[in-house]
Amino acid sequence: MLGSAGTPGTERVAIARGSLFRGGWPQATAGALVTALCVGALGQSVAFVAFLADALPGASAAQVARYGWALFYLFHHVGMAVHSSDLHLASDADRMLGWPSGRTVDAVIAFAFLSGTALVMGLLIRAGRSAGAAVGGPELRRGIHGAKVAVPYALLSWSASLP
Repeated sequence: MLGSAGTPGTERVAIARGSLFRGGWPQATAGALVTALCVGALGQSVAFVAFLADALPGASAAQVARYGWALFYLFHHVGMAVHSSDLHLASDADRMLGWPSGRTVDAVIAFAFLSGTALVMGLLIRAGRSAGAAVGGPELRRGIHGAKVAVPYALLSWSASLP
């Protein structure tokens, strides 16, 4: 009977290993969804407040919504591709700065609004902590389950960039 059951604790290790991949996904997905909605709402609200304050003259509601999504990505330090058929600077600025004028420009600009980045980080930490707490167990196990928030959040951010 001793040989048929295997070594003691083998079943428990197999169950724990399998549950690391299966458990915690509903809580992680819900946390990622709430975080994405909060950050998206923040970007949209800032853009529409700027629109209502006449900071974006001549912009339509669709353009303002695009500006809100651009803010969402600037909170995440995503590079924006900028294409200009002609580089035009203010009068005589090109001579003062020594930059060429009237040339094609392709550039990627990347900077982050750090207050938004801090908000995203705090919300994702809270979501990961709640996903880990829902699964329970030792700290390492809760940490692994908490890190699962990154997968649905990355998929949500990527899918929002497609349109």
